[in-house]
Amino acid sequence: MEKYLNRAKSKLESKLQDLNLSHNDSPLSPTTTSNGPPPIPPKPLTSSPDRESNLHPASAVDILRYRYQHGTNLGTIFCLERWLYPHLFTGLPEKQTSELACAQHLVKLFGIDGARKKLEEHWANALTDSDLDWLVNEAKINAIRLPIGHWTLGPDFCAHTPFASVGAVYVNAWSAVKDIAARAKSRGVGVLIDLHGIPGGANGSEHSGTNCGKAEHWGRGCGHLRQKSRQCLEHIAREIADDAGGFGDGVLGLQVCNEAEWEARGLWEWYDGVVDAVQAIDPTLPVYISDAWNLEKGVNYAQRVNTVNLRSRPAPVVVDTHHYWCFGDQNKHKAPEQIAGEARHKLDGVPARGGDVLKKGAVAVVVGEWSCVLGEDSWKRSGRPRDELVKEFGTAQCQAHQEKAMGAFFWTYKMQWAPGGEWGLQSVVPRGAHPPPSYLSLSHSTVQSRLQNALARRDDLRHGAVSSHSNYWDNTSPGTPFEHWRYEKGWETGFDDAAAFWGHRSDDGAEKIGSVEVWVRKRVVESGMGGAYVWEFEQGLRKGIADFWGAVDGGCA
Repeated sequence: MEKYLNRAKSKLESKLQDLNLSHNDSPLSPTTTSNGPPPIPPKPLTSSPDRESNLHPASAVDILRYRYQHGTNLGTIFCLERWLYPHLFTGLPEKQTSELACAQHLVKLFGIDGARKKLEEHWANALTDSDLDWLVNEAKINAIRLPIGHWTLGPDFCAHTPFASVGAVYVNAWSAVKDIAARAKSRGVGVLIDLHGIPGGANGSEHSGTNCGKAEHWGRGCGHLRQKSRQCLEHIAREIADDAGGFGDGVLGLQVCNEAEWEARGLWEWYDGVVDAVQAIDPTLPVYISDAWNLEKGVNYAQRVNTVNLRSRPAPVVVDTHHYWCFGDQNKHKAPEQIAGEARHKLDGVPARGGDVLKKGAVAVVVGEWSCVLGEDSWKRSGRPRDELVKEFGTAQCQAHQEKAMGAFFWTYKMQWAPGGEWGLQSVVPRGAHPPPSYLSLSHSTVQSRLQNALARRDDLRHGAVSSHSNYWDNTSPGTPFEHWRYEKGWETGFDDAAAFWGHRSDDGAEKIGSVEVWVRKRVVESGMGGAYVWEFEQGLRKGIADFWGAVDGGCA
């Protein structure tokens, strides 16, 4: 396992050192701060008149896709990695660690039908009823990130790739993915489908599907691979859209690739194409992209594409970043307490990118992979009990995620050697190192009581907010023909949306909007509003959401 980890993450040390997004030197850190209303009215977004509104009450699918995602990865099910399921690789040389190596080995041993049965048994045990019971009731999980490969889509998507000779093994793989998503949905758990293994590989590691050690997807003369990956993503998007009401309503988003290589050639242009292609098929489906170990570039890209204009689709692009502190010599010299302190501030710059979707666009970040693993040198630098340090480290990361991200997915839930130490969710949850947002643990009666109290205050809160807003602007800019009705409409929409999330569950726990930025953008796009005063609607939305959270005890973050 150690050799695998060193290989898989060998490039991280210099990259993470360059991208130390601490509160002191983050390239994302704010250059200005603002409290209260802006000093002057923003410029018009567009001179176009209002269009037909498509505002609707927040649906169950909206809530599943836009809530805070307290999640886990269900790794190495459809993208095998030897270090997590070594028994499937028995008899193979040590360096053969990938899905392709395993599939070829199983075919050699058992033939196509035998290999298919072996893997189908593995897929069928990926998420049992007892797994779901534990995830929902004990870990308070509401989301799963599910890595798959292009081979998972079946023989047609294996053609003209290294998987061509074993393609028939995967004839039922996509059905197994759909079954997991449908069963998770039945328990209120959403699934992020992550095309972890794209043709040619987004990076050179084994989790891209082969042991070639190259990220061929980005190579010169490999446009056919990029086109094939786009076809894979279009196929998945159609499957999700065509099965709305079925497994598709349990899909919270589609991730187009995993851990794209640092400075991959043509990455951002490829994103432009696949984002357009996916959202043309399903404009409601959020698209997740890898930040390619460069969070600043990732959020810059998101701000560029998550704008508001006449052509905007309501679904956002969400940036996936990964946090590990167990790789790189620079972390060996740090005590666990120091690393926990860094973890608390890892995402400090992200909120500074928000606050005005009309001018800035919208940014939402998820931490698609993280763990409680540190190097042994780090653990030895503290004399405190290891379980105590693990709890402190995990809690610090969870606090940062819940305050500054749209969600986070622990790596990982399933492995042959579960509970998995600091890599395993089954190990860290009982140790208190994966605390959920407090509202996920509230009793149903408490949730409903707080909801009713907030709704009883709705009219007074609305009146106070609208009066304060109107008085401020009328006094600041007398004679300006403001349209304060837009602010009131925004406030009502925001308050009602936050209430719908909060009271959505029929069992214990509440839900909270995971990223106000992308939710506000969605609502502004759906409002159809144009002209000089759309900003009043946006500010009303934000205030309505905040007022609801304040009415249920400050949001219970």
